[in-house]
Amino acid sequence: MSPRPRSSSSRKALWLRLKRSREACAAPDATDETRHQLAEDEAAWAAFLAAAPPPASRSRPIEERFWGRVNKGAGCWLWTGHRNDDGYGMIGSGGRIGFKMRSTHRLSWELHHGPIPEGMSVLHRCDTPACVRPDHLFIGTQRDNMADASQKGRLVTVRRFGESNAQSVLTAADVVVIRETYAARQATQAQLAGDYKITQSHLSSIVRGDGWPEAGGPITRRNRSSVRKRQV
Repeated sequence: MSPRPRSSSSRKALWLRLKRSREACAAPDATDETRHQLAEDEAAWAAFLAAAPPPASRSRPIEERFWGRVNKGAGCWLWTGHRNDDGYGMIGSGGRIGFKMRSTHRLSWELHHGPIPEGMSVLHRCDTPACVRPDHLFIGTQRDNMADASQKGRLVTVRRFGESNAQSVLTAADVVVIRETYAARQATQAQLAGDYKITQSHLSSIVRGDGWPEAGGPITRRNRSSVRKRQV
């Protein structure tokens, strides 16, 4: 028997033949010949997988693969391989068993300084996520990481108010009705809170104008004596 070619086309052909044999054996009218063919196809597929070499990139040491994707500039040393959505370099390790993706800036630290202490982060002095230059990196806690991101303007928190908040159970029209009803003394805060399925403290902030400040309706202060109209 001549050696089978190790191409992707031969792999596909073997798999399709095995798939057809399995489907034929699953049929009610399967014959002994069909079952014999399935046994041959399964053996051929198993032999193909056993003889297949691991991908070249995984058979090389991770350090060799790492340096092969680093562009050493005058300033930052940039990772030119895969990057995640935040711009940090990523590299695969572990082969077929235990495969995982690792951050390249953390790998660079380990290659130059040894293991990273448990629970610690590797931060960038240069504020360039793809940089793996060792003297541009430093060790810090997660709190240090957050403080560093905040100081450099990378920590942005977007607060959504009113109807733009997906968790809101009220609309601007509901708020107007609540304020008008309460200002007219047609219901108490507790009654309105129960009607709209919100807490009384939330409702109190609405009638005072602290909550939903952009909505219309009369604003009622705590003593009820100060009521002013807000234009819708």
